[in-house]
Amino acid sequence: MKQLAIILLLSSQINCNGNTQRSEPTRIPFRLIGDIIYIQISVNNEDSLNFIFDTGAGMTLIGKPLGDRLGLYNGILANNSGAAGNSTVETFRNNKITIGGKMINNVVLMKDASALNSTVLRENLDGIIGYDILSEFVVKIDYQNSFLELQEFRGYTYSGGGQQFRFRLTHNVPNIPMSLTLNHTKYTGNFLVDSGAAANLVLTTPFAKQITTSPSIKDSYSLSTKIGTSQTKTGLMITRIPLVELGIYRFTHTPVVLSQAKSGVLAMNSFHGVIGNSILKRFDLVLDYKRKTIAMEKNDLFDSEFEVDCLGAIFKKDVSNGKLIISGVIENSPAKLSGLAAGDEIMEIEGVPISKIDSNQLRKILRSDGDIIQLKIKHDKTIIEKTILLEALI
Repeated sequence: MKQLAIILLLSSQINCNGNTQRSEPTRIPFRLIGDIIYIQISVNNEDSLNFIFDTGAGMTLIGKPLGDRLGLYNGILANNSGAAGNSTVETFRNNKITIGGKMINNVVLMKDASALNSTVLRENLDGIIGYDILSEFVVKIDYQNSFLELQEFRGYTYSGGGQQFRFRLTHNVPNIPMSLTLNHTKYTGNFLVDSGAAANLVLTTPFAKQITTSPSIKDSYSLSTKIGTSQTKTGLMITRIPLVELGIYRFTHTPVVLSQAKSGVLAMNSFHGVIGNSILKRFDLVLDYKRKTIAMEKNDLFDSEFEVDCLGAIFKKDVSNGKLIISGVIENSPAKLSGLAAGDEIMEIEGVPISKIDSNQLRKILRSDGDIIQLKIKHDKTIIEKTILLEALI
């Protein structure tokens, strides 16, 4: 989850080129990398840009490198509320975005110098598509076949077989009701639908405090890492919830993140948590921003097992040289017990150079409970080989 922009001094009037009659949906292929949706778009006169397609973003965000290439300097300053902290961004009017052949004019862009410096493995990233673009269309996300469809509102009627939810907008992000059951007690709240969050569920700090005393929470671990566009270091607890109910759909023993953020979006009381892409990908979704409905129809991924961390190392990828560096290790984890430490560089896994392993492959390797892996690491200036038995942390 990246940003929910709270900008009081700006509003954007977005006009889509096209006929007034109903047109065919525009289909856009995407790549799902680490449970994040990547698409290619054009901004102004620059093509083939990598953007995250993010229903949890209040506005469209670009990084400093792209902003500089587009000649966007000295914009109007505004506040951006990230997941765990706030940052100051520059905003620029009158930009043009082309997505799947649809041209959208008069777009306001937020430029953040640090927002896209992610601590997790991601592809080269130019920006994040947010509400101001998505709200112009009926949006279909087909996770199984890896494509998006953008449909004009005129004449559209949902005809699928999924459950429809009415949603409200919280900071321009759809939120819907969901319930969690622990120790025979049901907790119901409003959860943001956030395709930009590479997680199952994330509970806000106020809501997490309500449930952390439950005896149903047994296996858990804690970590501190930088999250969100503000890259604020934040404490998190990871555990499992016995029962999660989303309308007619039920999930058992679901891994969840309990926020300990003291500021930013995850510290707010206006909602209870975030439904991330690791749950959303189990459905075909149709978001109708005009009628404020979201349809969820389960796909073949619905019954797949939830993946969890089996190593216990927090990584940071140096985008300048491609090195994979450990920025932290979790207590009592296989990483800690094997002697891995912050600052170690992962050079090879199973004899394969890290440069040859993509994000999805790495994610699959490190979430394979019971597997034994061979790592070649650089500790200080010494090359060391380690054999590690992977074990699920929760």
